[in-house]
Amino acid sequence: MKRSSALKVQGRVIFAIIMREIKIRYGRQRLGYLWAVIEPLVYIVSILIIFDVMGRKIRSGLPLAPFVVSAVVPFLTFRNTAQRVMMSSHNNRAILAYPQIKVMDIIIGRTLLEIANSFCVLMIFIAGMTLTGLSPWPSNILGVVMSVFLAAFLGMSLGSVLNTIGQYTTSIEKIFPPILRVMVLFSGLFYTAAELPGVIRDILLMNPIFHVIEYSRESYFENLRVFADIPFIFYCGVPLLFIGFITEKTASRQATLE
Repeated sequence: MKRSSALKVQGRVIFAIIMREIKIRYGRQRLGYLWAVIEPLVYIVSILIIFDVMGRKIRSGLPLAPFVVSAVVPFLTFRNTAQRVMMSSHNNRAILAYPQIKVMDIIIGRTLLEIANSFCVLMIFIAGMTLTGLSPWPSNILGVVMSVFLAAFLGMSLGSVLNTIGQYTTSIEKIFPPILRVMVLFSGLFYTAAELPGVIRDILLMNPIFHVIEYSRESYFENLRVFADIPFIFYCGVPLLFIGFITEKTASRQATLE
């Protein structure tokens, strides 16, 4: 009974955090929630323009719009989740004064909100491309949706570690965003793993988000040769998440003692 009550309290806390995040992010902007759709749209249009200017063609003959969408949405899910989770302690010091609220509640709440945002954006783009004839319906819609969850999982895992580091130094807030911008070039947004030479492919596939994007495209298109390794994603994410949880608890105890 006590455990059930504790879970209910934690559920209410996480729900309240999500509502607070929505109000802070979108309640003060004129565009409101539309910004969640505009940002990935800008990314997608920018990549399509780059493809057009460079005369880039997809070797496998896949339609360009879903090829880009199936990569951009998971990547932005990973990026946004990592950045939001990374700032969980720094941006919420006031509410952390309440004993019912823990850093992990904020991390979970922010991750769930990013998953919800990405799911809505993904379905809007898929429906739009299908209705306009730019793309057929995904061959495995559950797999495409699962790629969003996998990307958010990696973002939460990495962000939880960075959140702890950020409690000791604010430099991480300046270092990490540029690294993420560079990762765009090495995460498969512009190509598939099958298009790369063997040695380069093996190096780039050490990046777990590349596997997520490969899995997203595998789910979207039938008979596409990919190199997605789902267990590898968890091999990378689970240890990071464990380290993030343990180090966050240690940092919180030290802060309490001080």
